[in-house]
Amino acid sequence: MPHTCEKCYRTFVRKHNYNKHKEICVFAINNEKDITSDIENSRDLPSYKELYNFVLNLSIKINKLEKENDCLKNIVTNKLLKIKPVDWLNENVKPFVNFNDWYKDFDVSDHLDVIFETDLINGICVLIENYYKNIKCPPLFSFDNKNKQLFVYNELTWKQLSQNEFDVFIDNISNKFIVVWSKYLIQNQYLITDTQYIDKFNSFQTKVYGASNNNDNRNSKIKQSLYNKIKSNVSNVQITL
Repeated sequence: MPHTCEKCYRTFVRKHNYNKHKEICVFAINNEKDITSDIENSRDLPSYKELYNFVLNLSIKINKLEKENDCLKNIVTNKLLKIKPVDWLNENVKPFVNFNDWYKDFDVSDHLDVIFETDLINGICVLIENYYKNIKCPPLFSFDNKNKQLFVYNELTWKQLSQNEFDVFIDNISNKFIVVWSKYLIQNQYLITDTQYIDKFNSFQTKVYGASNNNDNRNSKIKQSLYNKIKSNVSNVQITL
């Protein structure tokens, strides 16, 4: 004899399956209005045993879903780790400008004050970050699982930026600041001619040229800061399982 659920009208051949379904189906509410309506109008609220069995079954289902979710995460993570950054970039990211052309067009004039207020490292970092944010598809990329690795777009292809190329990149920007500083002095000659501003002049010039004069240390700090600012979460990469 078949058993039919009074709530959803689902039919079961075995009474055992019907009883298990009934314990859970009684809690199957479609929306908040149904919840309020059932509580206010129902004369036969679930018993403690029915409620206990429902929670028990719900707990089993949740545990099963969590295990499946963890398994899926492991599959995704393993696939992401195997992705080759350059291959993925060449297939998915198409900038409109070459990296070399992009940074050589940087105008550092508006960022000289940043150096005056802080230092050369911060001035260069702020400059690059601002140009990076103000372009729709920048020719510079990094992944959060590839520590301090930067990738650049030149001549229709992506490649990893070597340390030597990065040094050239930063040296070019640093030299731009020196040129702008020279023009600034022409327009503000009081810094040189008036003795009361000699300390200010020395401070500004030391910052523009770099206080330590250690380019390797300077570039390492800039690279780390830049990487931290622009790195993309690798879990957001679209892949096919």
